[in-house]
Amino acid sequence: MALKAGVCGIGSFYSNAFARSAIRNPDIELAAYAHLDQSDDALGRLGMKSREAFGAQYGIRAYVTAPEMVRAESLDLVFITCPDNLKPQQAAGAMDAGAHAYISKPMCMTLAGADDMIDASRRNDVLLSALLPGREDGAIRAMGTRVQNGAVGRVITSRAWIQHGCFGPGTVFDGSGEFGPGQGGIGLSLGVYAADLLLWLIDSPAVRAFAEYDNLATPHSIWMDSGKGTVRFEDGRMGSMDIIFNVSCGAPAWEMEVVGTDGIARAHLDVMEGIVWHRDDKGAPRVFYRAQNDTIDAAVERFVRSVVDGHPLDVTPEHARNVLELCLAWNRAAAEHRAVDLPLPDDRPDMRYF
Repeated sequence: MALKAGVCGIGSFYSNAFARSAIRNPDIELAAYAHLDQSDDALGRLGMKSREAFGAQYGIRAYVTAPEMVRAESLDLVFITCPDNLKPQQAAGAMDAGAHAYISKPMCMTLAGADDMIDASRRNDVLLSALLPGREDGAIRAMGTRVQNGAVGRVITSRAWIQHGCFGPGTVFDGSGEFGPGQGGIGLSLGVYAADLLLWLIDSPAVRAFAEYDNLATPHSIWMDSGKGTVRFEDGRMGSMDIIFNVSCGAPAWEMEVVGTDGIARAHLDVMEGIVWHRDDKGAPRVFYRAQNDTIDAAVERFVRSVVDGHPLDVTPEHARNVLELCLAWNRAAAEHRAVDLPLPDDRPDMRYF
């Protein structure tokens, strides 16, 4: 029997991305959505469809909140794609109502919020996981599997380089659940790619982080657009990250390098390898060939296999929390211009960092 699912939050890229993945997956029946009272005007300013149009697109029923939706529809699974600051409340509510929860990136904005979700998962004996897209790229997954199987010996150091997107001068920030004031912003949205890849392949707790962030190419943006950082692990190993959100074309590219005692492994991907740039397109590419697999479909399928077949979670909630903590440490290090020790001693918000 298919898992009956709903989407919580319709103002995000991931609202449609998860809905499309759900209807493509034979083990999911998409039945409902929760709009959280977000107005059609607010959705329109963000370039999103109205509440009614979102429901009509997928043939699904509307509710206000995730818990209401779960109880009314007897849902098995909820995709949480609402604003970052609302994710803990909606996810915990959905799990208390009896559904499994899968969270769009970032998991949330605070460690306290992550802990609330983990507690809800445990007390209700339901599964909780979060999207970490970098590891779902086919080339990076293949490299990671080989590294985990000893292809380069013991990992000494790793490097993650992520370039993705750009804020144009006309970008609307108000109302955005990921990039609006008071939300997670680039430090979390883009940082989770790098943080996950670094923590994924070195099995030692992170103990110190440093980063420099700045706003070099998009002065109209409320967020940083360029960042470099490091992480030191308890056993002495190290990792480094580059996150870049300032290329006018916006075409994503990822790179991962792992240095081990017996060799070096690299994976590089220009996600859209066949592109025409045209002066009439205002910076948007005309993509005629995409090299990357659908990372969201791959991630959703892994989670479904855990729910249906009992496979171990590929991304445990504890790992997702560690990824969030490293991103918050980089934010704090960039804000305070100093190295930051982990685990973080408190959970105050780190919203500005340059």
